[in-house]
Amino acid sequence: MQAALAQFRRPWLITGIVLVGAYTTWQRFKPQPTPPVKVSIERNISALGRLTPEGGLITLSVPGGPGGISNDVIENWFVGEGAAIRQGQILAQMRSYRQLKSQLAQAESNLASSKILLPFLRIGQTRGAILFQEGAISEQDLGKSVAAVETRKATIDAAEAGVQIAMRQLEAAQIRSPINGSLIRIFSQPGMKETSDGLALIGRTNAMEVWAQVYQADIDRLRLGQAATIRAESGGFTGTLRGTLKTIVGNVSSRDLFATNNNNNVNARVVLAKLSLDAADIAKVKSLSGLNVVVTFER
Repeated sequence: MQAALAQFRRPWLITGIVLVGAYTTWQRFKPQPTPPVKVSIERNISALGRLTPEGGLITLSVPGGPGGISNDVIENWFVGEGAAIRQGQILAQMRSYRQLKSQLAQAESNLASSKILLPFLRIGQTRGAILFQEGAISEQDLGKSVAAVETRKATIDAAEAGVQIAMRQLEAAQIRSPINGSLIRIFSQPGMKETSDGLALIGRTNAMEVWAQVYQADIDRLRLGQAATIRAESGGFTGTLRGTLKTIVGNVSSRDLFATNNNNNVNARVVLAKLSLDAADIAKVKSLSGLNVVVTFER
């Protein structure tokens, strides 16, 4: 009986072993599912920036050199902060202006008086030459008439130089705008000398830019002509502005490029990037020079 049972179990055992082996082989060589592709989500580049007139802010100062009077004070401003200005326009007048105007008038009078006598002296020189040829006067007398003409010519030259100096000094007593733009801020009010910051700040606000400090690690992801959206960091204008990256300044800095204190360091090295604004947006922010903004570059 036991022999019969053994013969009956042996085929099933063999079959089980074969099935287990086949299953193991199938598990080992069955097609493996393809792992899902990991999609890398690239973040947008954001940077802190500042609204700035094209070319930066320009400091007005009392002209230096022979014409400038460093200890002079402001007498009057003819335009106020925020006013539009044009190239060559007189923006302010120094207190010395009236005195210098009087000095110029005196210099011009001296020049005119010097010129009046020269024709008469030349006539005398011509007559002296004739008289000398006739033997009526000595060579010494002729020399005097020639010397009188030369002396008068030297006097005229000096008087002309005096007029030029007086004109330069008078011009220096008037502060003119070198650009078309706006008067942004006045530092020296009437009665004040020029401050350490100059007399005033002006800028080409009719062509505003955004200057942004971009982390050095992000620079290789930027390209000239790249579009960006700009929003105010903490108020100043609503909505967003459109900008275009036009310049990447090569110098790398380890400090906040917009900080007034040069010792203010940032956590990473930054590079200055300049963006132009769409023409439709410039009018919205032309009076907001220096406003902090956040720039987001589009991919």
